[in-house]
Amino acid sequence: MRPCGSKYRNAKIRIFGTYHSINEKDILECLIRAYPTPVKRNELLQLLWDTDVFVEENTLNVNIGRARKRLRELKCPFEIKAIRNVGYVLEKIKDEEND
Repeated sequence: MRPCGSKYRNAKIRIFGTYHSINEKDILECLIRAYPTPVKRNELLQLLWDTDVFVEENTLNVNIGRARKRLRELKCPFEIKAIRNVGYVLEKIKDEEND
């Protein structure tokens, strides 16, 4: 695990021709590995910043928003859904043509 505040947190990586922050990559990787099981917010906080205590609540929300945007940009058939009082889960987007 990288130390909190590591200079590498701001690094960018390239996936499918699109650049992503390390946080976006880690969020997506965690959700994919857990699929279809939800991932708790405190697990993501621990993964990203080695803590679940001293990170402002909005910081995770911003990073989740960025990861959602990347999935849309890549036309991924999955989206990140929030589960109240639990965390987040990847969910397959329903195909409206076949419903």
